[in-house]
Amino acid sequence: MTTSSEHTPETQRRRNQWIGAVALLALAALILPWLLTPEFEGIERRGPDLRPIQDAPVVLNPPAIREPMTAPFAEQQAALQAGLNAPIGGVLASHVIQLGAFKDRANAESLQTRVDALDLGRVYVRSEGDVHRVLMGPWVDQTAAQTVATEVAKALSLTPLLQRFDVRMHGPQ
Repeated sequence: MTTSSEHTPETQRRRNQWIGAVALLALAALILPWLLTPEFEGIERRGPDLRPIQDAPVVLNPPAIREPMTAPFAEQQAALQAGLNAPIGGVLASHVIQLGAFKDRANAESLQTRVDALDLGRVYVRSEGDVHRVLMGPWVDQTAAQTVATEVAKALSLTPLLQRFDVRMHGPQ
């Protein structure tokens, strides 16, 4: 095996050095003039004139921000129950009379028309699932509600049930 003088490690190394030197000179010839031009800093300054941003408008009467209620649910529920059970003049706030509860709505409406004919107060039917209740009232005065319940019991031979009014249970739907 013979090797030519061109391919000796020394000559190959020298060729690579020359190629590297030429590449560095080419890069320097391209980049240095660009970096050293006096207009380089001016490039960024050219362009549209920028105006300063205006300050935000001043609000003379800012809206009041309310803090959210932080009371736990149990305390809120206790306050609600206390309000619902609050006495007016020593008597509970209002009462209703339950005249009957029926599975068939037609029977409830029939009783409603019979009691309505007595003209003793407001009569309505409240339905919850399969149960239809016939209710009268509400009355603020317990004695007035008791008097009406007695009159309905005499006129229709019913046993009415006097209850404290709760809009969730006794209110119209």
